[in-house]
Amino acid sequence: MAAIESALTEHQAGRAGSAGRYIDGSTDAALALMPGHYLGTVGLKAITLVESNLARGLPTLQGLVVLFDRNDGRLLAAVDAESLTAVRTAAIAGFATEALAPEDASSMLLVGAGAQGLGQVEAVVAVRPIRRLMIWNRTSPRAHALADQVRAAHRGLRVEVARDLAAAARDADVITLATGAALPLLDLADVKARCHLNAIGSYRPDRRELGSDLVAAASVYADTVEGCLEEAGDLLIPIAEGRLSRDQVRPLATARFRPDQPLTLMKSVGSAVFDLACAHRLLARIGQDGT
Repeated sequence: MAAIESALTEHQAGRAGSAGRYIDGSTDAALALMPGHYLGTVGLKAITLVESNLARGLPTLQGLVVLFDRNDGRLLAAVDAESLTAVRTAAIAGFATEALAPEDASSMLLVGAGAQGLGQVEAVVAVRPIRRLMIWNRTSPRAHALADQVRAAHRGLRVEVARDLAAAARDADVITLATGAALPLLDLADVKARCHLNAIGSYRPDRRELGSDLVAAASVYADTVEGCLEEAGDLLIPIAEGRLSRDQVRPLATARFRPDQPLTLMKSVGSAVFDLACAHRLLARIGQDGT
């Protein structure tokens, strides 16, 4: 989360950035290339995205994050993109939760029990006094498997597998959605008036996890405003409907909890800046202990 905070600050000040995302979807293995710069480095995230890998028991996201010295061009690091993406995405949600969720938030709902699941729980538990965790997934075996993982790591946490998504959402102070849903899973009637949501899943313009009523009622923050306004259906669809204006989407770097904004939403589509910042921090940590 410290690396994410640094990346947000540097990006907001114009000292870090990304040249966007190039995606070649001409084959079953979509190839995504994301260059960027952060502090004294330049780099590239190169990944393949294969949704059918779930049926094969393989990761849907595979690839590398490569870091170079921006002064002399030296290769500094090549980091596994699957694990780094899971850590940095969880850290973004953790940072948003720390900034926006009620300080006494004690219940969490995780929607989606895929590769992001455990990290997302760890991030929220690190910043809020969560005592009850509910997990919902379209297929219950994955939800039960994740629940067992969480119980083993946090023995004092009450962990439940939710059968009714809307009922679980109405009991949650923090909701994190990590799915590839094409149609909304939750809307305004499904959540508390005082609630924080992290929408870190669906990132295509024609897909979304949240309904327009919910998005229109919330104070909306984006990990990068330009990225979300280009790719995130959760925001683009309500904007096209006239329910949300582009000016209402605030940068996450400015997020602060306000009692007069009890319903908050953070949308993330990611950016190479965050990957490079986390790789940079990893490199620094390796240098500290010599391993």
